[in-house]
Amino acid sequence: MDVGIGLPNAVAGTTGKQLVEFARQAEKHGFSSLGTIDRTVYDNYDPFVALAAAAAVTERIRLTTASAATDAETVRQYVSGFEKPGCDELIFCPASGDPNQAGLLAEALEG
Repeated sequence: MDVGIGLPNAVAGTTGKQLVEFARQAEKHGFSSLGTIDRTVYDNYDPFVALAAAAAVTERIRLTTASAATDAETVRQYVSGFEKPGCDELIFCPASGDPNQAGLLAEALEG
């Protein structure tokens, strides 16, 4: 069974050092993935910045996030930000209830 864990990017008071160490520990203890959320009602680490930090200190663990991106170009930019440093897997979950989100993601990945 694969079990993922949430990266505390939206937990108030979490430091960058804590995020990085959390990612290391999650991988060390065998979790299959690290997930983030995006909160707009208070300060938090951008989910893609948090995942980039996690990617820098891990090798095996999968990365996942929820995003309410509304256009294919924004999704492409997010994905390319992970491809450049060599991340070969990013699980991207649309956070909107809009049924067009699946098509948006497919369009972004084709372009």
